[in-house]
Amino acid sequence: PQNVVVLDFGRNSAKACIVDLTTFRPTLLGLGAEPYKSTTILSGLVADLEDYLLTIRSAVRKASFSCGFTPKDFVFSLSGEFVKTFSVDLKIHREVEGTIRGSEESRITKEIDRLILDEISREFPKITGNPNQEFKLLEKRVLGLESLPGVRIENLESVSEKDFKATVLVSFISAQTDRLLSKVSGDLKRNLLFKTSQMSNTITLTKKSWGNFSGVVVDFGGQVTDVCLVLKGRIMGTRTLPLGGRDLTLDLSEKYRISEAEAEDRKIKGDFLADEAKDYLFFWFMALNESLLD
Repeated sequence: PQNVVVLDFGRNSAKACIVDLTTFRPTLLGLGAEPYKSTTILSGLVADLEDYLLTIRSAVRKASFSCGFTPKDFVFSLSGEFVKTFSVDLKIHREVEGTIRGSEESRITKEIDRLILDEISREFPKITGNPNQEFKLLEKRVLGLESLPGVRIENLESVSEKDFKATVLVSFISAQTDRLLSKVSGDLKRNLLFKTSQMSNTITLTKKSWGNFSGVVVDFGGQVTDVCLVLKGRIMGTRTLPLGGRDLTLDLSEKYRISEAEAEDRKIKGDFLADEAKDYLFFWFMALNESLLD
């Protein structure tokens, strides 16, 4: 497609971006944002479906109005509250050494899939806080292969060891979120190209603009912060931290003895960038850094 609508589902608001994909660097043509009611999303789940759909429609209308048209193709971009992403090392065991051939490659691929599902089943309650383990796999990507001593292996065809390690990037959503996205897609009456995480979208667009870059990408959200290590355009590892803008608002409210609403408003306006607040913010971000290193 030449143009798409990227729908950004956040915790506090829905954002619609109309993007031109025909240029060397993706160009933003239209932007619309609309906040949810305070009771629409509770604990990462949509509690008011009607307001949720109305909010999304309003964001799309605003984006369309700003550029004069609405593309027929959509991409769903999900925040860390809705999609969970992590990287995991899987130990693969073979019966014999030597080059992998034919049916064995298929067996290893199935074994990786089985281990991924087992890993999600273990991580799901810890990551989401929800004991109900109904989920939908959104993305799986083999980041790299290594021998057990740590020697890099180029691909499956290059494996000769009996035991080796596969590092896999995994993204998944709850079954409830998957049903919700199907509802949104039907409500918008547009062609859904794919659904992915905000982090994956950010890295894909950055690669299109700047090529195979290396660095650390941070998505600072309302409730969680997603951190991703990128090496020459490849995602090498991810981590989701239970710290976000909401935590900063609460800390600022307590620090300056003001209401949460006032702290949020002043945070957005940039009032806390004054000299008297810089030291406090520095220590808050140092705490975030320590959480990442643990």
